[in-house]
Amino acid sequence: MKVSELINKLVELEKRPTLYKLGTFMNKYKGKYLLSDCSGLYKGLLWGYPGNGKYGSNGVADQNANTIISNCYDVSTNFATIKDGEIVWMPGHMGIYIGNGVVIESSPKWENGIQRTYCNGCGIANKEGLHSRTWKKHGKSKYIDYTTTVQQAPQKTITQIAQDVINGKYGNGETRKKRLSEAGYNYSEVQKEVNRLLKR
Repeated sequence: MKVSELINKLVELEKRPTLYKLGTFMNKYKGKYLLSDCSGLYKGLLWGYPGNGKYGSNGVADQNANTIISNCYDVSTNFATIKDGEIVWMPGHMGIYIGNGVVIESSPKWENGIQRTYCNGCGIANKEGLHSRTWKKHGKSKYIDYTTTVQQAPQKTITQIAQDVINGKYGNGETRKKRLSEAGYNYSEVQKEVNRLLKR
């Protein structure tokens, strides 16, 4: 599955009425509530649920959170390097990072279902005021195609991006430099504009 498709599906699911239920993967309902546990959210999407899913399809193994992270590659404990669509993990629990500091996970905590949470240590401010977690590791799934993200042309002016930098959107240090470059902006030009705005 392409990373953009994965993220779009996660965003849609998070808006639906859901409940956390151990051992489910969006293959069952309780009334209007779609049921899923943490690894079931990930596996269920890859298997084609909640629509026309089939258990174990697409070569995706039935694994728990701990096994899923052990089968990831580029695994790291440095969350300043996390990429969209990566698995985030802590012992016995997992979620999926969708960008801008946000993880979508299924948990009995807080909203008791599929929900948005903030990823501590990602270098991006928690602007949505989400409940936050400190995950232990992140990594790329072999079932996700991370090469399909199309770099879009810059949509904001240098002044607007500089203001975003001042507001903490791009993190700091090397993380900021990398994220600005990946977004299609010239780091030196943005930094120069940041300095100008701060001197006003």
